Amino acid sequence: MAHPYFRGPLGAFLETNYYVGSIVASWVAYGTAYMTGSNNSWRIPIWLQMTSSVYICLGIFLVPETPRWLMAHERYEEAEAILTKYHGEGSRENPFVRLQLVEMRAQISHDGSDKRWWDYSGLFLTPSARRRLVVIVAFAWFGQYSGNALVSYYFPVIVSQSGIKGAKMQLLLNALNPVCSWIAAIAGSLMADRAG
Repeated sequence: MAHPYFRGPLGAFLETNYYVGSIVASWVAYGTAYMTGSNNSWRIPIWLQMTSSVYICLGIFLVPETPRWLMAHERYEEAEAILTKYHGEGSRENPFVRLQLVEMRAQISHDGSDKRWWDYSGLFLTPSARRRLVVIVAFAWFGQYSGNALVSYYFPVIVSQSGIKGAKMQLLLNALNPVCSWIAAIAGSLMADRAG
């Protein structure tokens, strides 16, 4: 759905959402640690997590279908309308709209794997498809093995072994860590098209 001009950075920005959630969670945990007189310091973070999940589950119904999916299901007018709205500045004759429609029609086969949700053979048929699959798998792999989980899961042990024993100071450092990481992730996302 992203405009081709912004597709690289916006795709990279998707990964920075991990830090947004982590920032909210860690600062809520830090704030609720100061609650006195109630036993809700652990309940509030859980309820907030459930609220954000419900928001996403309901919000997905407001997102339009992608033009490529619409084209694959022979809903050409709807695909053109969405491209016109998001990429064509309201004009059906915009070069971006015309080019993308032609490309989609050429790429989407009439009886191929893009018609069957269970058929993944399209991921392996051409060298460019295999290259995209390798990039996607590598993106997911390196996203998980970049140290995020290690730091998140073992942060109390790491700071405790470095001599910081106070629970409130550990929570504060735990809240500051994703802020620094988010800034670095945004900087990296902005370089996605330049650095590749």
